[in-house]
Amino acid sequence: MECNDEKKVLSVTDNGVGIPEDVDPFRRPSLGMNIVYSVVTAQMGGTIELVRGEGTTWVMTFPVP
Repeated sequence: MECNDEKKVLSVTDNGVGIPEDVDPFRRPSLGMNIVYSVVTAQMGGTIELVRGEGTTWVMTFPVP
């Protein structure tokens, strides 16, 4: 976890096959994705970014209260 004076960043990465480019997990999210997205964005005022590459990385950024 990185942090600075204005925000905190949580990055979660795996080394699997990754999420294909034609799949948008934000468009047709699963129950788990709905829960994570709601907590991060609505309750904590943060953002979620999907980084594709070798594996998958989710980057969640939260404002510091």
